[in-house]
Amino acid sequence: KTLKPVANFIVSDAPQCVLKPMPNAEKAYVWFVQDFSEGEAQVEKFAIRLRTLEDAEQFKSKLEASQEFNNKARDDSEDLVWAETVEDVEEVVDDIETNKPAE
Repeated sequence: KTLKPVANFIVSDAPQCVLKPMPNAEKAYVWFVQDFSEGEAQVEKFAIRLRTLEDAEQFKSKLEASQEFNNKARDDSEDLVWAETVEDVEEVVDDIETNKPAE
């Protein structure tokens, strides 16, 4: 129920970043990647379990599309469509000390 999974890795080709279904779980995948979350790259095993089979298929499709895009970008393909950069929006923190009820 995270709703917004975030990962800090490069979507690359085999032998890394190959989704494999988890045994006995059609809505879950595991894969290995170079994880950069601690600053330096380390090979890590990632896993994800999605709510529905449709979500799992969509996740796999999007990851494979990212791999294809990255391959074309690496090859400097001219048929790529680059999206505009989206800036993160700063979250408003609900601080109980500053949000006191009116007297």
